[in-house]
Amino acid sequence: MGVLLRWLPDEKVLEFYEGRDTNFTMERIWEKFFQLELEIWRLILEFDEKTIGYVQVYRVSQKDLAEEYQ
Repeated sequence: MGVLLRWLPDEKVLEFYEGRDTNFTMERIWEKFFQLELEIWRLILEFDEKTIGYVQVYRVSQKDLAEEYQ
C-alpha cells in the first residue's frame, strides 16, 4: 500500500488517473485497491528492483466490448 500512497497524491499521476482534484487517503486506497473483488488481479510491476507501475487485469464481457465500440 505504501507505493500507492506515494504515487496517487502526485499531480503527474492524477493527471492521468482520477483527476488532479482527487484526494487519496490510506482508507480510500484500501477501499479502492484492496477490497476483495473476484476476477480482478492487481499487480505492482518491478524492474531492476525498482517499482515502476500498477496494472489491473480483469475479464471484459462481449456486451461491455460492444458498448465500448459503438
